[in-house]
Amino acid sequence: MPYLGKEPSSAVASGSKNLLINGAMMVNQRGGGATITDGTTYTNNDDSYTLDRWNLVSDGNNIVDVSRSTDAPDGGSLNSIQLDVETEDKKFGIVQFLEAKDCHSVIGETVSLQFKARVTDTNLADVRAAVISWSSTADSVTSDIVNAWENSSTNPTLASNWTYENTPASLSLTTSWATYKIEGISVDTSSTANIAVFIWSQTTANNVGDDLYITDVQLEKGNVAGDYERKSFAEEWSNCQRYFFSSIGHDVSKSGNTGVGNGYSFFTIADDHGDFLVDHKFAIEMRVDPSVTVVNTYPNGAANGVFRNANDGTTEAVSDVSELSGLHINDTSLDSSHANDLMFGAAIADAEM
Repeated sequence: MPYLGKEPSSAVASGSKNLLINGAMMVNQRGGGATITDGTTYTNNDDSYTLDRWNLVSDGNNIVDVSRSTDAPDGGSLNSIQLDVETEDKKFGIVQFLEAKDCHSVIGETVSLQFKARVTDTNLADVRAAVISWSSTADSVTSDIVNAWENSSTNPTLASNWTYENTPASLSLTTSWATYKIEGISVDTSSTANIAVFIWSQTTANNVGDDLYITDVQLEKGNVAGDYERKSFAEEWSNCQRYFFSSIGHDVSKSGNTGVGNGYSFFTIADDHGDFLVDHKFAIEMRVDPSVTVVNTYPNGAANGVFRNANDGTTEAVSDVSELSGLHINDTSLDSSHANDLMFGAAIADAEM
């Protein structure tokens, strides 16, 4: 006979849906397979997206370099996010924001957070984590969540309209991989519209070259953290496309005029008047109308904002009227002397919170 009664309130929600995307740190479109530094196309500045869906926050710029590492726990993910200290004695962390439509079901409820982590030096042992709530306009969050990082004994002061839903404390990380859990967190701040997960290094006494590795981050509804729900790479990749799309390959540089390869370009032929248009429907509808960067994949000319003319080698500035379902890139400034010219370029669309 199947059990038809209510589950006890202390039941473990094993296999519960992980509310986070790319918790196993497999997708790193911006990094193009390389480390994100102060000199890369996507930098390691405070309040900058790094691995997909993970925003870096830090007490200044160039505090840590960010990589998708293969240093990972046995039986866990193949990858982790590596935060490599570049400026000593500063706090830093990562944060992921949940859309209102994806976290509405847990507002006013109880959630549990878990992740796997290790450090290369116990200078970084004081790592803390929190679920934080946003109590202003839904999906219009302040992404630079820290107002003041404070000293080593005081948790960061959050920006206006952000609130800690649990009391963060040191998790006492070691140099070995381990799982850390914060269970039974009540999401009960009045007028909460969005929630986020914030994991950070609390110490102000670290050294250049100290590393923090984090992976298998899970936020789930319930009083107890169940087993980590491992999603396929295809599922994680698809989910990330709602927030960041690039026609340039995953492990390829997103920098313009570096000769990344025409295979990543959109190609179009100008009409009888020299006008041209590219229409591309996204496989996944983006969160909002994205910010679009057109990338010149050829090694000469402007890095961004142009398509290259394959007939005469010139570049042509383009504009976009893209929206959440697709890219629309065009130019109407040419004349009939460019009729039937072949134009090409790549595109990146960003719809992060």
